[in-house]
Amino acid sequence: MKQAQILDRLPDVFKEGATPDNPLAAIVGVMEELHARDEGILSGFGAYLDPRRTTDPFVPYLAAWVDLAWLLVDPPDDPYAEPGTPFAGGLGALRELVAAAAHAAKWRGTAAGLVEMLETATGEHGYQVDESVTDDAGRTLPFHVRVVVPASAAQYLNLVARIVEHEKPAHVIADVELGQAPA
Repeated sequence: MKQAQILDRLPDVFKEGATPDNPLAAIVGVMEELHARDEGILSGFGAYLDPRRTTDPFVPYLAAWVDLAWLLVDPPDDPYAEPGTPFAGGLGALRELVAAAAHAAKWRGTAAGLVEMLETATGEHGYQVDESVTDDAGRTLPFHVRVVVPASAAQYLNLVARIVEHEKPAHVIADVELGQAPA
């Protein structure tokens, strides 16, 4: 805030006394200097909240805001754990997960939502969710799904298992298995 704006907010008796040789003018000048840093921060505040533009250390904090902290703590269900585990998919993928969190919440518990989240988290495509899992006798197993991970995502198998366990409906049993590499 500039000196003129500060003076505008003062009572008239102070405005009249704020001449260049008066101590009040010096105090108003100091006030301007004190406001400068905070105003600079506030003018760029939107960049702090945008997961694609914020600083690297702030991304896990934003992830916690959108209920993705479970990706960064061990064990994932510990409410007292501090995020600190590096995200297996990399910081860029975490930024994209945070950016897509509102959309992902809308599709949570669906096969399409799970596939989209896995693709965003790993950067790999080709995940499949089989909702018609059968036993050895060929009978369909109720409330059972199989997530087939593309061979190119083998390095993310632990991350995929964690995401599937957290994102599937509570009443569903989910198996995660690695698919075959294309011939």
